[in-house]
Amino acid sequence: MIMLYLMLGMAPVCIIYMIVSSSKRYSVTESAKMAGGVVFRHKDPALLSKVWYSLVWILITGANLLLNMKRLGYGRGYGSYSSQRQVIFYGIALVIYVMIFIFSIQQYLKYNEFRLCPHCFYLGGTKYDRKHYTYSLDGEEVVFTSGRTEKRITVPEKKRKEVLSILGKYYTKSENG
Repeated sequence: MIMLYLMLGMAPVCIIYMIVSSSKRYSVTESAKMAGGVVFRHKDPALLSKVWYSLVWILITGANLLLNMKRLGYGRGYGSYSSQRQVIFYGIALVIYVMIFIFSIQQYLKYNEFRLCPHCFYLGGTKYDRKHYTYSLDGEEVVFTSGRTEKRITVPEKKRKEVLSILGKYYTKSENG
């Protein structure tokens, strides 16, 4: 039962986070369109990890639903709540986590561009200030580093010259690269 309450308690938190995150990404993306700079398609790995996390929650909820149905002998009524009520609670949690999964996929597919400007760069609908990042080149990738955080961007051949020009003028090159 504790797991059930935990799942139902986490679901509203996840939904609120989704709404806030989505509106923030949307407003950043709209302001980025006015900023100019070099733009090309690049998927944000952080958004992909959110898709995987939501899929894991679906699997955990589904497994709990099936295990509890078997353990309680669906319809026999062991435990503090009737098994029908537990199935309804798990069903509600499962529907909520499926909604979160669909929303995560939508976010991953929607915010799929990288934009490099003289004062900042945008990845996946999130703005990163150039003052906090250094860059290095690793083959066809530009690696932005800030402490432990590392953002790897594969630059298409057509945009490489423009990207290197902006990086050379405005960004700090790391000692490693």
